[in-house]
Amino acid sequence: MNPSSTISALKWNIADQSINQAIGFVVNLWLLRLLEPEIFGLYAIPFVLFTLLRTLQDMGTTHIFFTAKATDYPLARVVFGFVLVCSAVFVIPAWVWGKSFILFFGGSERAMGILNALLICFLMSGFGMTQESMLRKTMQFRTLFFINTTATLISSIIGLYLAFRGHALASLIWKALIFTAICNGGFYIYTSQLKRPSFDFRSLKSHLGFTLPMVVDQFSSFLSRNVDSLFVGRFLGMEALGIYDRAYKFLTLPMQQVGGTVAKVLLPSLSNRSDDDLKNELMLKSIGMSTMVIAPLMFGLAVLATEFTEIIMTEKWLGMVPLLIVFSLLACFQSVSILMANLFIVKGKSRTMMIFGLITKGIYLLIFYYTTAVLGNLNALVYWYACASVLSTFIFWYLSGKSSGLKLKAVVTVFLEVMFPAVLMAVLIYFLKSTVLPVSSIWSLLVLTLLGASFYFGYLKIFAHPYLDELGRIIKTGTKAGENRI
Repeated sequence: MNPSSTISALKWNIADQSINQAIGFVVNLWLLRLLEPEIFGLYAIPFVLFTLLRTLQDMGTTHIFFTAKATDYPLARVVFGFVLVCSAVFVIPAWVWGKSFILFFGGSERAMGILNALLICFLMSGFGMTQESMLRKTMQFRTLFFINTTATLISSIIGLYLAFRGHALASLIWKALIFTAICNGGFYIYTSQLKRPSFDFRSLKSHLGFTLPMVVDQFSSFLSRNVDSLFVGRFLGMEALGIYDRAYKFLTLPMQQVGGTVAKVLLPSLSNRSDDDLKNELMLKSIGMSTMVIAPLMFGLAVLATEFTEIIMTEKWLGMVPLLIVFSLLACFQSVSILMANLFIVKGKSRTMMIFGLITKGIYLLIFYYTTAVLGNLNALVYWYACASVLSTFIFWYLSGKSSGLKLKAVVTVFLEVMFPAVLMAVLIYFLKSTVLPVSSIWSLLVLTLLGASFYFGYLKIFAHPYLDELGRIIKTGTKAGENRI
């Protein structure tokens, strides 16, 4: 694939994610101010079940497209039909036993309306899941930009309106329903060659060696990322779950919006290249640029966690502060892992990824159970999980890089080159807020944030970091691309 095509796709994806990230971030903060932690706790339990269904919905088949260079639309129509069948099959037990699931993990009858709405979202997503994968495979990120932005704007406006009117749970329910309907409707409409599914599944048999390990790995990842919420809900209560769930979103938000943004372009780019040296160069460049965005955000949030929570989200969320600090720092490591996982996929090494995932996720499950059921301590859960996650991260980087000859030393070097000035920035912010510029309002918080960002990027500019200029060009061009189409 022409490198310019990759850069163009990345520009559109950055325009997409930067706009939607900004909208989503502001809307979620507004909802945090309007709603109580318990409401988010009630929403979290059925959302875990929804996430499980989404994990199993395609049984790994939508990743098949990225293991080959050519775009295979006949196969895609088979995958589309397979996803529709799986959606219909999986929704039945979820609807029958959903209430028991919610009540067992500490939820209440009030959460049943949330579950029913999320099951509708799940069925709707069956009509767009395959289509979205093909839009990414064919690098149609401009189309994705318009669909996602439209869905985010409309669903956010309606969600906020309902929250202001005092309809707490309804605001979250309708926000999810409208977003899902617009996104998947758009994906379906804009993939003209995938309007009709095929139910002749014989062509999928040859891909079982790839898809089955992929499903096992996705399921183990689901357990490690969601069972903690179930344990918190059952053993610590809905308010603790609401605080934990919202703090965890500050971990997943940068991973999805920055690391995930680059990964969505990186996967089809890697799948269309045969030279390992070019793949490794693209991988290191992606790690450098994504970490360059995530590191200052997360280190700044960590050092200003108390002030940010009290001023922006109000005092009812102060219990989130210790969790916010740990998750902010952990996001820097896990965002790189999102990128490195692509090497397993394009090399067809899903079995290796599955085995590693089973081992590490098993350790996480033991940590989640012990810290909630035995210790009954939410902070202990976060600290133990962070330590285990960082240790396993380096092993994951080594194994994924090994598949294409990418050395762990090269990955760590690029990572630390970007992280070091973020640490210096955090020290500077802490010194300023402790001496000359105490944070007492949103304006002083904003000033400290701007000073920290200026120091970080100024440091990179002075020492001529190799990826800074390229990141600037991509953001500048990507922003213009978005402005020209809005």
